Amino acid sequence: MSRTLGRDGWFALLDLVACLAGFGAAILGEWFWIGPVLAHRPGTWVLPWLLSAVVSWLVTVFPERQWHEGVRLWVGGFLAVTGTNLLVQCGVTYVFKIPPASWFLIIAGSILSITLTGLIRFCFPDDTVRAGTLLAGSDRLIDELAG
Repeated sequence: MSRTLGRDGWFALLDLVACLAGFGAAILGEWFWIGPVLAHRPGTWVLPWLLSAVVSWLVTVFPERQWHEGVRLWVGGFLAVTGTNLLVQCGVTYVFKIPPASWFLIIAGSILSITLTGLIRFCFPDDTVRAGTLLAGSDRLIDELAG
């Protein structure tokens, strides 16, 4: 018996590819803008790039339908991706002494990844409506809230 990935799984996979492409384009933009200075940075550029892309994907995928509609919500998504990336980069630098990604990479990659995931949502609209809260179980508090 084989299991398929499902529609949500494919969207999550497309979002991961969009985040990897967004941060990949940002690292290429940084290389073209700054030049060969990037190649002479201490450490490798692959780990900060990959870490930034995965963090961006996690922040984009887990909140369902949060910033995929409206300009104000896109700005909120950009700030969430950028802020989380900055926090993770600081933590990884502090704990593991790995050089962090550059500001240009984090900001440009966040803009590009949010834009690409938004384009995916625009090209492939989701037919299901996800709203509300699922309360599992029943006790006095649930009865008071429902009543």
